[in-house]
Amino acid sequence: MSEPIKEIPEGEGRSTKIQFDSERNLLLSYFDFSSDANEFVGGDVAYKITIPFASLPEVLRLIGAKGIQTDASDVEILDAIESRLVSFFKLKRMLEEADIDHKSQRDPWP
Repeated sequence: MSEPIKEIPEGEGRSTKIQFDSERNLLLSYFDFSSDANEFVGGDVAYKITIPFASLPEVLRLIGAKGIQTDASDVEILDAIESRLVSFFKLKRMLEEADIDHKSQRDPWP
């Protein structure tokens, strides 16, 4: 069985994928294949956020996913996040403002 992945469109040529890794850390990947990315960055770009499983309860509270616990299935958790995620960058800012443990990185593709 493959790992569940949710993909959220964020405008033309842009999307966010949400999934868990093998250690059940939450992975969010934002991909920008738009002409804007090509013009301003010189090519496609990806931003990634990794949220440790231990921080998942804080993230669920932060986005208002009341009633969803970390012992829920991956699909239930991803569905809850998908239905509440406004944008990758808004979540990134919320994580930073709430001082929730996460790692973010930018991967340019020249």
